Amino acid sequence: TLMAGQLGETQIAAHIVVLKIISFTFMFPWGISGAATTRVGNLLGAADPVRARHAGFMSLLMTVVVMAALAAAILLLDDRLPGLFSADPRVLASALALLPIAAGFQIFDGVQAVAAGVLRGAGQTIPAAAIGVIGFPCVTLPLAYHLTFRLEMGLPGIWWAFFIGLLLVAILLVSWFLIVSRRWKPLMRRIGEAQDSAS
Repeated sequence: TLMAGQLGETQIAAHIVVLKIISFTFMFPWGISGAATTRVGNLLGAADPVRARHAGFMSLLMTVVVMAALAAAILLLDDRLPGLFSADPRVLASALALLPIAAGFQIFDGVQAVAAGVLRGAGQTIPAAAIGVIGFPCVTLPLAYHLTFRLEMGLPGIWWAFFIGLLLVAILLVSWFLIVSRRWKPLMRRIGEAQDSAS
């Protein structure tokens, strides 16, 4: 937003308009993320790693379906969405140029949010946070500056940086989930054996 503010009033207004739209769509995966955290945590606490892994996969699948539908809605509604926030033709034109980019990263935005929720439920909070730090402050911010000001892409440069950062974080979080969830079953088996021997 600070970078967009350097581009002028019209650009910052368009930036805020599209941010409002994707803030609304983000509420859907945010809700799924909270449910996934609770479900995976409960199942692992009940020593049921198979169902916990399945719950993680189903949460991600549900997110892909929901966010694909929302991305399609963004594209189909076109100028009617930014028209809810502004009647300025310059702001609308700038916002419309950003909507295809925003629609394009909806699935990645949803997946990264839900994958982080799954990892929180599994107690993997530090890796999830570390991946977020890598993807957003370390990649997205400098890339946004480079695309926007060095390559002179203007406001779309910020949004392409969003796209790339979200894609990277989604890939890393899902990869980490796939790696750690393979260990849940043998880990639970060892815990059960240790409890049996102690009793």
